[in-house]
Amino acid sequence: MIRGLRQIFRGRRSGGESTDSAVLLRDCCGCKKRLTVCEVRGNDCESRRLSELGICLGRTVTIVRSGNPAILEMDGSRFALSGDLLERVVVTPAHG
Repeated sequence: MIRGLRQIFRGRRSGGESTDSAVLLRDCCGCKKRLTVCEVRGNDCESRRLSELGICLGRTVTIVRSGNPAILEMDGSRFALSGDLLERVVVTPAHG
């Protein structure tokens, strides 16, 4: 986990993918852009819950409404996430 975080903040992931613009999903609130998930932090019940919702590596999400909770859209479905959960998700701008 720590090694992965160090690679992100250096601007590279192990797959060679650039993450220079990687930020926490919480910090993107209000931008209303399509974002790609590049990391979900933690290994506990909350990170498993995010995975069950479909928020995992490579998925594209859109912030519909910022705040706490924020409303996200993914694959035509909308759901709310608390600020605590938003802090666990690292995203980059979506391509395309």
